[in-house]
Amino acid sequence: MPTECLHGADFPQLDEISAVGEGPAAIAISRGGAKKPYAYKDPNEDVVAYATSEWGMLAVIADGHAGREGAEVAVERVLERHAPRWLGTSAIALDMRFEEEAGDVVHDVNGAMVHAA
Repeated sequence: MPTECLHGADFPQLDEISAVGEGPAAIAISRGGAKKPYAYKDPNEDVVAYATSEWGMLAVIADGHAGREGAEVAVERVLERHAPRWLGTSAIALDMRFEEEAGDVVHDVNGAMVHAA
């Protein structure tokens, strides 16, 4: 299952844009074009990723409001634990199951972030 991930911490400069893609999937990240008017821990706390398979594509985006670490853990957890199940060896009609699974995924990701902290 091809995946790509861009960590905002790797792109701290204003107006710097990075993009990667393969086939029909692509992601990009930027710190933006203006300085933040508020206090922050890291200049670019966001993380973006994708995973693809013959059954579909998944985009994962996290805004690390209190630092990059939480966003990095959240995206890694979704890619490692949930993407393989959602994009695995057969179609699973996630569009019909997502609402049912979303709460469990949020709980799982939150637990990973708390454990990492």
